[in-house]
Amino acid sequence: MSLLNHDCRPNCAVVFQGTQLLLRAVKDISPQEELLISYIDTLAVTADRQRQLSDQYHFTCSCQRCGSQAMDGVMLCGEESAWLPLKEALPRLESLQAESNAAVPDENVHKQRVADVALDACINLGVWAQALAYGRRTLPAYGKYFPDPHPVHGLQLMRVGKLHHYLGNIEDAMVILRQAYEILRITHGEESPITTELSHKLDECRAEMSLS
Repeated sequence: MSLLNHDCRPNCAVVFQGTQLLLRAVKDISPQEELLISYIDTLAVTADRQRQLSDQYHFTCSCQRCGSQAMDGVMLCGEESAWLPLKEALPRLESLQAESNAAVPDENVHKQRVADVALDACINLGVWAQALAYGRRTLPAYGKYFPDPHPVHGLQLMRVGKLHHYLGNIEDAMVILRQAYEILRITHGEESPITTELSHKLDECRAEMSLS
């Protein structure tokens, strides 16, 4: 894996399956095309990704996404004065359940990180309905951030789908869990434990719907 180069919109993803480290294609790859992975969490604007890559890996990324900066406008949507406090709060969010600022669009990357932390906090506290509310708010932006099959998007869909199922929203659970399955079967493989778990959860939903 150390021989693979980085791209902020890679054509491969690295996933763990037990003690194995697997490389999975997330796009169609031509015979002569280079295999690329992401060294970092790409849920960040170009300047932040460039800074992290420079600090940790000592190079400047020149991939197409960095060159175009196309997603930065979406990630930094809204008034800067409204979302800047969210960015400044990020180092403290592990100990906080932050409230999102209504003036900042849901696609804003800093608001997304707040929602993710709030989702985790609600799950840990067993506040399932509130956890679902935070999770649902993240999905449209995740779809924009990760237009290609990506493990992060698939796992987020799976979390939200399982919350729907736990709260008895079986039809909603089926829709979202199917979306998660279509991504994770590519990124993790159909024989992966997590994909198998998801398949069983879908079977469980189908059985419950047939009884209703």
